[in-house]
Amino acid sequence: MKKSTGGASIQPCHSLACAIQHCLSKHQYREEKCEEEIVRLIHCC
Repeated sequence: MKKSTGGASIQPCHSLACAIQHCLSKHQYREEKCEEEIVRLIHCC
């Protein structure tokens, strides 16, 4: 995990993970509706 200059942890993919959760919730947990968000997270990791 990366550290910022202040010593706090930075989670660069956190917002993408949140976007997946939001998308899944919005689309009744149908993964096929959120493929774009899932691919973005995979590329971030």
